[in-house]
Amino acid sequence: MVLAKRGKATSSRGGERLPVLRERAWHISAFIFLALGTFLYLFILMGPIPRHGIGWWINALVALILWGASVALGSLVVQLLVQFGRLPWRARWLAVATLIFLGVALWRALASPVNVLGVLLAVTVVSIALGAGLGSTPPRSRAAKIALAIGVLGLTGLLAWGIWPGPTRTAPPGWASPVDLDLESPALGGPFEVRAMTYGSGNDRRRPEYGSEVDLRTASVDISGMVEGWNGLVGWSRSAYWGFGPTDVPLNARVWYPDGPGPFPLVLVVHGNHLMFNCSDIGYEYLADTLASRGYIVASVDQNFLNGSGGLEVFMGGLRGDNNARAYLLLKHLALWHEWNDEPDGLFPGMVDTDRIALVGHSRGGEAVATAAAFNPLPAHPGDASIPFDFGFNIRALVGIAPADGQYLPGGRPTALQDVSYLVLQGSADADVRSFEGSVQYDRVSFSGDEAGFKAAVYVRDANHGQFNSAWGRVDIDSLRPFLNRAALLTRADQELTAQVFIGAFLEAALREDDRYRAVFAHPHLASGWLPEDVAYVSQYREARWTPVATYAEDLDLETATLAGARITGTNLSLWREEPIRLGRGTRRAVPGAHLGWDLEGSAEEEASPEYRVRLPAGASPAETEALLLSVAHAAPDDGPLDFTVSLADDAGVRARIDIADVAPLQPPFPYRTLKPPMPVRFEWEPVFSTYVLPLSEFAGRADAFDVGALREIRLVFDGSPRGRVVIDEMGFVPSPSLKAP
Repeated sequence: MVLAKRGKATSSRGGERLPVLRERAWHISAFIFLALGTFLYLFILMGPIPRHGIGWWINALVALILWGASVALGSLVVQLLVQFGRLPWRARWLAVATLIFLGVALWRALASPVNVLGVLLAVTVVSIALGAGLGSTPPRSRAAKIALAIGVLGLTGLLAWGIWPGPTRTAPPGWASPVDLDLESPALGGPFEVRAMTYGSGNDRRRPEYGSEVDLRTASVDISGMVEGWNGLVGWSRSAYWGFGPTDVPLNARVWYPDGPGPFPLVLVVHGNHLMFNCSDIGYEYLADTLASRGYIVASVDQNFLNGSGGLEVFMGGLRGDNNARAYLLLKHLALWHEWNDEPDGLFPGMVDTDRIALVGHSRGGEAVATAAAFNPLPAHPGDASIPFDFGFNIRALVGIAPADGQYLPGGRPTALQDVSYLVLQGSADADVRSFEGSVQYDRVSFSGDEAGFKAAVYVRDANHGQFNSAWGRVDIDSLRPFLNRAALLTRADQELTAQVFIGAFLEAALREDDRYRAVFAHPHLASGWLPEDVAYVSQYREARWTPVATYAEDLDLETATLAGARITGTNLSLWREEPIRLGRGTRRAVPGAHLGWDLEGSAEEEASPEYRVRLPAGASPAETEALLLSVAHAAPDDGPLDFTVSLADDAGVRARIDIADVAPLQPPFPYRTLKPPMPVRFEWEPVFSTYVLPLSEFAGRADAFDVGALREIRLVFDGSPRGRVVIDEMGFVPSPSLKAP
């Protein structure tokens, strides 16, 4: 007999009991799944349960809490799915499509599952609350009114959070006292009146300064063998916008130059990737005008036609491999300047000092200037021998402003540079090039030893990517605008002044050979009087002429050094290893470093201070006119500034010492949240090196009997801070920097 309400499910006949058995099987399977899942969590993810003690109680309690939270979340998900299934099919289709659309957009912008899911959840909750509240018009029930209130408050909060620029900027801790230098700030205007002009194809349909109003017409260049993606529908739209294709791109530039006979050093500046509709070449006028007044010819090169256009390119892809074309075009611009300099009836006859050339590049342009220097001596393109090169210009200096690195690999290898002075300038709050990639190129700059070059890497707290170009602004990535932490950035004026000081000082030293300006990089606190207040910065620096003691690239033995015969020992160190230096986003610098740590908290008072010692071989003593160079990074951001002692000993055991705090305390990494709270970020700091250049004469002046000519030991004594962690990049001897007039 079959009961009316249960039908076949409760029939006494065996065949009609099958659905009941299936239901029970699913129930049993669910409980088995629960048991296996709990077992897996306890014994694999959390480790075996201890045989004794209370560890297993802790594991069980954590498992119970997580299991309860999972049950609650699972119940919520099931209820949402049930309610979702009750929606009309059009509403379901629209909701799913919106989630996909928003998820893809957020993933492209945030690239973080946690942040993407958080934004999706917030938008979903607000939408559901508003829908529930507005479903009854007017909302009469208490539940509808509560839902409407939650939705309105949530929507208001989302909009307010999107408009909010983030936490306000806090001034860095005392960095360095201003120093009165008998030296002029390179950010000050010079004695020359500045003239301006443009040169270009004369056929630019978008900008009259390179079209009908151009002052000097130039030929076009074929880069079709270097770029990919300038074809199809996307390529056609690019060509239609500009009026030319990859076979006839123009050589356009804005020029600022001194009103005088010359010859003057030549500086080419090139922008990076930005929307091609928002022209970037005008954004360096603040730098070019100052340099021109000080006796430089400065050309800001137009490469906007190689930049992204958004729109179709977001989904179909834009240009690829364009950085080698950017570099090639820079060299073609240099060829023009050499031609004009040799024309007696031209606009610039004899005005260009072709032995003093510098290239300055920002972002993708920062990588392009390094590539151009690598291309300069080659007979042909390293990726296509059918493209001949005939350059060989005297490029003496390169500046990378927040440069990209590794987007183009000549010959499939990272760009290595030799015998060219190099400066990289980076902000800690860069939301585009989010780690100090230019320091990796810094590592790949080498010198043969006889020239007078140098290299420096300057890191500026709270500087972003865009404000080095006045046309780019405070938002580094437009798609991240609602999420970026913008209030903590330097002002545009402060960031531009910072660039003027360091780039100007670098060019004075590298092109004009005024070695007094090298001290700005060897002792960066000397420039604090030229810079805005409340700006902190660190600088890594090394001369071409130097004697390396330890660079940590020679072998795997922790006790050997680069200098033959030198030996390294350590005492009371909690950490001592040598490995590559990790920056943010997983980037590694090209060379290893010595990672050292110590922790004296809770130790006996009589315990000796941690030490790191390098014993020099006999006969390896430097001259008294040299200085000890030490590049070191703070690697424990929560420990505050570190103080330690540099102690030297001679053959007789006489010691002379300098406390690092007397020069400048080793600052902790500069903190910065790219995204506004409460969104989590992948990293908020990275180790950046400070270089200490300590004249040996200063040590000799602190101990009467100390003999620099018999130097036998370099000792780092970590006695100024109870705990800390540092990374040493290199140690050696360089000529002492001088502030005397050349």
